[in-house]
Amino acid sequence: AYERDSKWELALEAFLGIESGSSFYDDAISHIGYIYLETDRVEEAISILERRMTSGRPRPQLFNYLASLYMAQGQGDLALSTVGNGLELYPENTDLLYQKALILERVGRHQEAAQEMKTLLSFDDKHAEALNFLAYDLAVKNRNLDEALHYAERAIALNPAPHIMDTLGWVYYRMGRLIEALKIIEEASRELSEDAVIFEHLGEIHLSLGNLEQARTAFERALQLAPDNDKLREKLETLADSL
Repeated sequence: AYERDSKWELALEAFLGIESGSSFYDDAISHIGYIYLETDRVEEAISILERRMTSGRPRPQLFNYLASLYMAQGQGDLALSTVGNGLELYPENTDLLYQKALILERVGRHQEAAQEMKTLLSFDDKHAEALNFLAYDLAVKNRNLDEALHYAERAIALNPAPHIMDTLGWVYYRMGRLIEALKIIEEASRELSEDAVIFEHLGEIHLSLGNLEQARTAFERALQLAPDNDKLREKLETLADSL
């Protein structure tokens, strides 16, 4: 109740009073870490989680939580070693496998990230985010597009979320199925109206269809959402010369 009402110090006192032998201890550690984050005490959040890692068998979510904090601090190596330690205890935990894959992707180890997603799918073949990751990875590389389509169709059947719709649309685009790509990415852009990547994709599809004004509108929206994207700016400048 204290946490819900943002009475952070009272909540902190309550959670710090839970002893290490309690079955609620790991839950308490999670809440303490959350309170520290909400009160801008990131180092203390990391410290209490690090101490928990030194004994016993912490729950999988604590490894995930600590790894996320390390990534927020730009400490990719520590994040990877943390999820690695978690996977030694819980080798089939799909949350840890997914986190590891995302970290590998963030630090530029794309091939290893894709392999980790495949490992995850060997334990849970209905993990929509892993399927989506693999589909988008292949679409970006413009490789094995039939396989990418298979992943994307499985993902969207499990979770028709707009970011997965965007992936399927981008696979269609790579396959030259432009009308299908346009339809689904237009729908995704209505649902995720603050996503620069989706609007950039929409612009590329319109450009391929010769819809130059619509392409410019989409690229302008993408640039508005991602003003530091120099490649987008160049696309708009090139397009302006064609209009």
